[in-house]
Amino acid sequence: MKAIILAAGQGTRIRSAHGDCPKCRIRFDRTGWTILDQQIDSLFQAGAEDIGIIVGYEKDQIIRHVRMNYRRSLDRFQFIENPAFAETNNIYSLWMARSWLKGSSFVILNAGVAFDPEILPPALSSAAPITMIVDPAWRDETMKVIIAGNRVVRMSKQISRQEFSATHIGITVVDAAAHECLFDRINDLIRRGDDRVFFNAAVQRLVNEGLHVAYAETGDRPWAEIDDPGDLAFARHNVFPQLVRIPARPGISTYGHSGRKLRRASMGPSVPVHDTHCELEHRGLRLREITKFLESQKADVILLQEVDLNARRTNFLNVAEEIARALQMNYVFGREFQELTQGHRTSPAYHGQAILSRWSLRNPRVIRFSSQSDFWRPQWYLPLMSLFQERLGGRIALVTEVEMPGERLADYNLHLESRGDENLRLAQLEETIEDAATQARRMPTLLAGDLNFDISHPAAASARGPGWIP
Repeated sequence: MKAIILAAGQGTRIRSAHGDCPKCRIRFDRTGWTILDQQIDSLFQAGAEDIGIIVGYEKDQIIRHVRMNYRRSLDRFQFIENPAFAETNNIYSLWMARSWLKGSSFVILNAGVAFDPEILPPALSSAAPITMIVDPAWRDETMKVIIAGNRVVRMSKQISRQEFSATHIGITVVDAAAHECLFDRINDLIRRGDDRVFFNAAVQRLVNEGLHVAYAETGDRPWAEIDDPGDLAFARHNVFPQLVRIPARPGISTYGHSGRKLRRASMGPSVPVHDTHCELEHRGLRLREITKFLESQKADVILLQEVDLNARRTNFLNVAEEIARALQMNYVFGREFQELTQGHRTSPAYHGQAILSRWSLRNPRVIRFSSQSDFWRPQWYLPLMSLFQERLGGRIALVTEVEMPGERLADYNLHLESRGDENLRLAQLEETIEDAATQARRMPTLLAGDLNFDISHPAAASARGPGWIP
């Protein structure tokens, strides 16, 4: 999945409150965290692989900001210029990204939108060609929609309060299959001189032609689209204080503390490290017994596999957070699969790995193995029932650095494929070891998890090479 941020506009209505900076560089607080940073962090957390930014007005400010704050992941950014930013609207900015977006699903964000990152996943899991994120509440000066059944049937800023169904928050998700028809309609509008309209005009044309445009709701989660001083005042009072930064990295689906601070146990020296890894029975259903067992181990670091997040079978709990809170530990969670039969349309369920520690966890990331089994993929001839356990995603290694007293420990939490042969598991193991070898030059490195085969097997010789202790 790609993301495109439409940041070329001049933002003339906000200048009296913000000056000449692009509005995406409005700061949340004195730390310098901006709307642009919040969007980037949220997109990476949601699984975006690459982010394109349409620039125009004060483009150098935006490019410099990204280069300074995301140095380690600059290869994941694409800057695309709209040279006609002063004479056109966002339909032309989106048009400039048509080639870069080809072949991918993508999410479109207006540059002035600040939002709770949990707003994104329901829209990203939609099966519709286009999905608009909406709030049932009325907001002045924003795009409104009219909904009939499960479809958006009209979108316009001119929809009255009596007619409207919801407010569009300025975020739209487009499936790869809808790329061609969307840009065909954008092309039609631009060729006839309609380059000063919103790109939603092209989406409305598709609606009129019968395309299914779905919607996902924000729930009670905070958001604001900032176009003028009134919007900024509202955001500073009602939205910015509720958005807590959880830095993310490209391609990672991780959670810090899900936006809530977990109290950390007293650190005290405890070296060597006591490390426990555990595959959760029934994915955490017997939570009390599991937590009691883990507490009895008095571990400094805990690696968990088969952990549920918002799944029906585990009572819609965030299992990793429940355990971390009970043990007073920090944690990171890596999404392995979206469980298609365990969540709701607007609130998907996930399954994955977690690493917990009473020490701080730094630089979390996910290795999604290049070799995967096709066993879990949805099949058209199978009903969507929990019996068949249909999923989207693939096996991973969750990686983080544990900040122990005096040094760091690199932890790799693996879950190798159970539905495959030894060669597949070996390929996944070797991919992990190749990555871990670079870490091992800098710090002690631990590999643990559910390997699904005997480490003494001849195929696992690479895991018993120089420097590795089984």
